[in-house]
Amino acid sequence: MAIRGVDKELCRRIVACSALEGRTVGSIVNEALRMWLETRRHPLYDKWRRIQEERKRNYEWLKENYDALCSRHEGKYAVVSGGALKGLYDSFEEAAETAWKLRGEEALIVRVGEPLEREVQLGLPAEVFK
Repeated sequence: MAIRGVDKELCRRIVACSALEGRTVGSIVNEALRMWLETRRHPLYDKWRRIQEERKRNYEWLKENYDALCSRHEGKYAVVSGGALKGLYDSFEEAAETAWKLRGEEALIVRVGEPLEREVQLGLPAEVFK
């Protein structure tokens, strides 16, 4: 990722410090971004982070188990939540109803047999920046 508008003198200093410490510029930038985020605690950020982590966990489970699902349940709709399969359904509506009943939990619904889409990254809601 390229970042525009970064102060050139600041970049030169970071490059020099990274060389002196035997580190990559990327590791220093990652450290600085983590520290910056820690100072910006917002209730929506914590919720967003939990949703992101849960989505990743669900997606990882799905990738690991997708071939087995496809071999036995092609055409069904799978609901994955909490890093586990919650159910298989004949219609999207049935799957969505189950996902809705989970309420506060993140859930993925996929039609078994169709190609998995790439992992989706969620952006923070605009309210966080106000």
